[in-house]
Amino acid sequence: MPERPGPTGRPRGGRNPAWLPQIAFGVLLLALIPFHDPFGWSGASTGTCTTDPATGTTGCGGTLPSTRVDFGPVGVDPFDTVADGLFQQVAHPLVLGMAWLVAIAVGVLATRWWYRRGGHPTGPLVAVSVVGSGTLVLASVIRGLTGTLPDLGAWPERFALVALVAVAAFAVVRSSALSRGALGGLVALAAGLAAVAVHKTGGLWLIAVLLLALAVTGGSKGLKVVIASFTGVVLLANVNHVGRVFHHLGWDFAPPDSALFNGKDLLLPAAVLLIGGVVCLIAPRSNG
Repeated sequence: MPERPGPTGRPRGGRNPAWLPQIAFGVLLLALIPFHDPFGWSGASTGTCTTDPATGTTGCGGTLPSTRVDFGPVGVDPFDTVADGLFQQVAHPLVLGMAWLVAIAVGVLATRWWYRRGGHPTGPLVAVSVVGSGTLVLASVIRGLTGTLPDLGAWPERFALVALVAVAAFAVVRSSALSRGALGGLVALAAGLAAVAVHKTGGLWLIAVLLLALAVTGGSKGLKVVIASFTGVVLLANVNHVGRVFHHLGWDFAPPDSALFNGKDLLLPAAVLLIGGVVCLIAPRSNG
């Protein structure tokens, strides 16, 4: 029996539609790297540099660029989950934060358009993007309300990351069966875990959740493999192990004071998405 065409007249089978969001987000991640240009004190209006005539050494001090907004004794930085913890402070954190917002919006809208064009379910894609972004902002608010959170150490933070992955996955997979109150509680729990454990990878975690939403509403086994791999490399990035991986491979790919080196945590996640997207594009679709 011939396969029934979708609304656009094309068969519903064939290539996996998930190739486009994977490639789109992979390209967008690479496009974000130039926004990681490190801050330099030379010529900066927020600090001064002095040279010790006796030793010839130069020291700089002043205020680093920040997107922190103070409300009395409470300071909230809405973009600290994407800009905090990088190898070097970025020169323009507000531009980086806005670039992340644009990248997520473009990826979500392109994915929604592509899936609807092919007659494929989009599920709660837009809702997940909004709630996920709100969760990251709430995490920043929690940090601001509690001041500088104590350093729990490497392993407690890793356990918190694993718990965050589990909570986010459960919330997305079971969203249709949960009440608003339960979902709100899970969002608050995820925000608390993110406030403790997420450093510089907030946008990457949001992309992982968005891909999971696609997988729940009709993804293939290949997409689930990509999500698992993507989550793994984001975990590495969050615990600062990506630089060690490159070092052990002997890959000195860029100077330490370059945007490419400062944004190196995006390279492996982008590679996973691009490779997964190409495989989905050239391989026939398999159900399940």
